[in-house]
Amino acid sequence: MSLYKLILKSLWYFRRQHLAVLAGTIISTAVLTGALIVGDSVKYTLTQLVEKRLGATKFALQTGDRFVRAKLADEISNKLNISTASLLIVQGIAINSDGGQRINSTNVLGVKSSFWQLSDIKMPELKADEAIISANTAQNLNLKVGDELLLRVQNADVIPLNAPFVSQENNSIALRLKIIYIADDKSLGRFSLKSNQTAPYNIFVSHKYLSEKLELKGLSNLILVAEDENQKLNSTKLDETLNEIWQLEDVGVKIQELKEQGKYELVSSRIFIDEAISEAAANINIPYEQVLTYLVNSISFNDKETPYSFVTAATEPIIPNQLSENEIVINEWLANDLQVKKGDSINLKYYIIGPLRTLVEENKSFIINDIIPTQSTILNNSLMPSFPGLSDAGNCRDWETGIPIDLDKIRDKDEEYWNDYRGTPKAFISSEMGQHLWNNKFGNYTAIRFGKNNVEQSKLQNELLKRLNPADFKLVFTDVKTHGLNAVNNSVDFGGLFLSLSFFVIVAGILLTVLIYSLNTESRKQETGILSGLGYKKNQILKIRFYESIIIIVIGGILGSLMGIVYNYGIIAGLNSVWQDAVKTNLLQIFINPITLIIGAFSGILIALIAIYFITIKSLKNPIANLVKEKVPTLDTPGKINVSNKLLGIIGILGSAGLVLYSLITSVDENAALFLSASALFIFGSIALLNHYLKKLAEKISKKPYSLSFLAL
Repeated sequence: MSLYKLILKSLWYFRRQHLAVLAGTIISTAVLTGALIVGDSVKYTLTQLVEKRLGATKFALQTGDRFVRAKLADEISNKLNISTASLLIVQGIAINSDGGQRINSTNVLGVKSSFWQLSDIKMPELKADEAIISANTAQNLNLKVGDELLLRVQNADVIPLNAPFVSQENNSIALRLKIIYIADDKSLGRFSLKSNQTAPYNIFVSHKYLSEKLELKGLSNLILVAEDENQKLNSTKLDETLNEIWQLEDVGVKIQELKEQGKYELVSSRIFIDEAISEAAANINIPYEQVLTYLVNSISFNDKETPYSFVTAATEPIIPNQLSENEIVINEWLANDLQVKKGDSINLKYYIIGPLRTLVEENKSFIINDIIPTQSTILNNSLMPSFPGLSDAGNCRDWETGIPIDLDKIRDKDEEYWNDYRGTPKAFISSEMGQHLWNNKFGNYTAIRFGKNNVEQSKLQNELLKRLNPADFKLVFTDVKTHGLNAVNNSVDFGGLFLSLSFFVIVAGILLTVLIYSLNTESRKQETGILSGLGYKKNQILKIRFYESIIIIVIGGILGSLMGIVYNYGIIAGLNSVWQDAVKTNLLQIFINPITLIIGAFSGILIALIAIYFITIKSLKNPIANLVKEKVPTLDTPGKINVSNKLLGIIGILGSAGLVLYSLITSVDENAALFLSASALFIFGSIALLNHYLKKLAEKISKKPYSLSFLAL
């Protein structure tokens, strides 16, 4: 008989054993392959989510708490011949006023048509009172096209919220908008720069409309740049271009003329001038004056007190250069109000902003160095910066600041001073002492002045820009697309995770294959002995066994890898429903990578063949006489023990099912101990049942007469 005919006859004669080996291989390979496919599917889905939330956006300039000119995006586009878009993004609360549904945290995006064109998406033009909302926003608010949406938008400002004297009142505005379109994932409905699988609640409105309502006309806080077809564009090139074309207005700074004083004044819309800007101004070889004006709670002398006054810390010629740190100059109005003279000591009380916007009242005593006229060409209300809620107030009682104002302390004479002199400071201290008392993280001066005779305005601006860089204000471009893809690649390895979770099932399948093949080998000891007696060498017998098994194992590996696809569908269905919190999305898609199928099949085949090889080698170590004479051992298992195994198995599996059912009924979704107990009971019960049926199978095999007639020619 030829070797191949012998193998075929053996396969048919021992078909039951081979079918059992086939089943074990299929199970272990299916679980292993399915776990690998889950990893591929999750990674593929997360990659697709990056594409859906960013569209064609490749780079982004996020300004933080600053606002840049909206036309800066157009200037970059023209300079580099690329597609850009400027956005204004704030937070808001969306309400369905008819149904009562609301979403407490939404992204309100002021967009232009360039935003949609960036990704080649055709969308309707947004008018002043119209909105496009994302699909999940429409679903949660039960809204459709044509419905009205009430939107409360956080009242953003060019002045940082935590800056001194910034009022937190009126921190939102209400907008009533008509929905004209519902954007799905293909229409940038889930646009976001955050690497988050959870879809944001997006509401798109007209950029012009939103900026006007927020009094941020012509400003944006986000610039997007599309991918470059030639792949030559990078964040470094964008930063260099930004450095070439940016203006002082992009960091909230402007140079204005003080005609009466013959000076140019550098001021910030953020009230306080950033330290980087003040250092750049100091490095210009031009004489300058530094001003820091602050609101103090009171100025007192003995039992007399003047409430809520502006005090300026400045350099010469605004105040005398010889003024020491503990000296103060006051105007005549304050001297008359407190009835003080030169040499008297007065006390200033003022607030400083602590952590988490806590207010701490401090005080400092000064000796009066001089008393000057109440107002002059230099000493006037131009020294007061544009404090929101103060500069535009009609009277003192209309003040709105970020500090508590005791209106009962404001007297008629204080109102008269405000009407006559507005925010003209009542006292002056040295610049060094002002820095010591009132310097803060938002800046160290409220104005820097230059003589018009010393420099032209355009030259002054150019000199400042030469010494500054957008990066000083954290204005840099980020490759958000690459960061998003890196976040996917560096995320949890779900393939490895599910391999770990499936470890016991894979091991169980391998052990099942090993046990069945071991029983198969034991039952064929006499056959092995006869083959040896007929002159077959051990390596030839090993080759017969190996060729015989490899056919079954390869078929099992291929079928197992295909069964892994079915297993994968079940896992993905679970991740999209009951296990959704694991990946924070219910949009997982099946992704079948042929290489993964090959790896899974090859791994399953290799593991099974290694096990079979060692079992066969071990069986061939016995002497020929023992193999021929030794009977196949019968498993004399008492019936009670076998019944006990079956009973324990049923109890374990039913107990596991009961714990899972209890968790579903009581909504205990995160009780680790409960689920570990259920898993342990399930494994215990499965092993007991497997032991029961394997013993029954062994008993049948041991009682069956073994004929070697198939060896006959």
